[in-house]
Amino acid sequence: MFKRFFLKLFTREKWEAVYITQDVEQYARIRGKLMDNNITVRTKFFNHNAGYVEARGYYGRTQDMTTYEILVKEADINKANQIVHNC
Repeated sequence: MFKRFFLKLFTREKWEAVYITQDVEQYARIRGKLMDNNITVRTKFFNHNAGYVEARGYYGRTQDMTTYEILVKEADINKANQIVHNC
């Protein structure tokens, strides 16, 4: 039991980016397609908004500037690329 725990703790799987977008609908479509084909996915997202900005004399929320990065295991990269590019 401890051996398995330590192996999992210290053996890191390599993940590679297979798709990057700022469109949440494209992100959801591609992620769903990968999951439907039994590919384990992880997501990194970066929010480029600094919160509120002044625009033409009033303070308002800026357009959503989130970048979504879909990651897959290194072993699944070829299958994932085929799925992404055939959507």
